[in-house]
Amino acid sequence: MKTPSINIQITTVDEALHWQNVATLNINKFRSNPVEGQENFQSNLIRMWNDVHAQAGLAIISLQEPVEVA
Repeated sequence: MKTPSINIQITTVDEALHWQNVATLNINKFRSNPVEGQENFQSNLIRMWNDVHAQAGLAIISLQEPVEVA
């Protein structure tokens, strides 16, 4: 069975940076505040936010414009 994934459409570097920041804040929130009995759910949320963070990072790389060095 294939694991469902999150796909986000990112069109600007600012948007990508925003999603990276949101993902980082949520990952840290779930890691620092574990809830007894919800470990699997929180683990899935952390995995989802890690995926969003990675997608935003790839978007930043793809949106970078090449710089010509003289």
